[in-house]
Amino acid sequence: MRPSVALPFLLLVLALAACDAGPPATLDLQGRTMGTSYHVRLADPPAGFDRRAAAAAVDAELEAINASMSTWREDSTISRFNRAPAGEWVQVEPAFAEVLERSRAIHALTDGAFDPTVGPLVTLWGFGARPRTGGPPGEAAIRAAMRHVGMDKVETREDASGTAVRKTVPGVELDFSAIAKGYAVDRVFDRLRALGARDLLVEIGGEVRLAGSRGERPWRLAVERPGDAGRSVQQVIEPGAAGVATSGDYRNFLEHDGRRYTHVLDPREGRPVRRGVASATVIATTTARADALATACMVMGADDCLALAEREGLGVYLLEHRGAGLAVRRSTAFGDALPASDTPGT
Repeated sequence: MRPSVALPFLLLVLALAACDAGPPATLDLQGRTMGTSYHVRLADPPAGFDRRAAAAAVDAELEAINASMSTWREDSTISRFNRAPAGEWVQVEPAFAEVLERSRAIHALTDGAFDPTVGPLVTLWGFGARPRTGGPPGEAAIRAAMRHVGMDKVETREDASGTAVRKTVPGVELDFSAIAKGYAVDRVFDRLRALGARDLLVEIGGEVRLAGSRGERPWRLAVERPGDAGRSVQQVIEPGAAGVATSGDYRNFLEHDGRRYTHVLDPREGRPVRRGVASATVIATTTARADALATACMVMGADDCLALAEREGLGVYLLEHRGAGLAVRRSTAFGDALPASDTPGT
């Protein structure tokens, strides 16, 4: 059994590499974070915009979030919480508390399809810091891990010293991997806007936040088409000022005896999802929200995801397995993100 290499699902070639179509002046920042890459592009930055201050601000935000939420760091706040015994209050940063509360909201909205207490299942299936050897876990092991999963097992308190969190059941572990990158995008985006950036694209591992435009043209992204042969474009989109995230079943998986087990786990069942959605792209007001909901859509399946999208006015684009091919399904609101040439009647 082996893990695959995780890659972004949103292709940024149309926004980041098409220099001939870009604005006359751009400022680009890039680097590594959270086990992946990040890219920032400012189109036509304001006069006197301080590149060094911007780079320092980006690095500071990313380091703070890693120090708080990375399960790969022994000294992070989330690792301290995961090691703590039941009943012990762990002091957490405001960002940690905010992500936890946002997670609670998405958990409620999706009837438990999104759940950051999925940590014990991530470990059990080998998608965390400790890769699994051998075959998939058995039913007894899954049932045992499920006893430590559930948002009702995590409590929060506020007092004069700040926010603290505790688990009520031994073995509960938080894992923010399905929302932390999106939240980091939002934090970097807000920091750069505060420094004066207006036409802006921020991307971490394929999760994106956009504002303004790239000169006379809107920012463009491309949703990747799933496939083993190589990376290709499924759909070009123009999201406008929004956060965009995609989750899929084909870039990060475990393989055993010729069968693939996706890294997307159903916290209600304790096992990798098998509901037919190959990828889910969500457009929302923030990237954290889009990130969490994209994962939830993979867990919920196409029908329930689209029903939620219509109720909430979300832009959702799904690729669903149909025999040997893929079928496109999308919400009504997603039509606003289609370029004019792709919109019926234009």
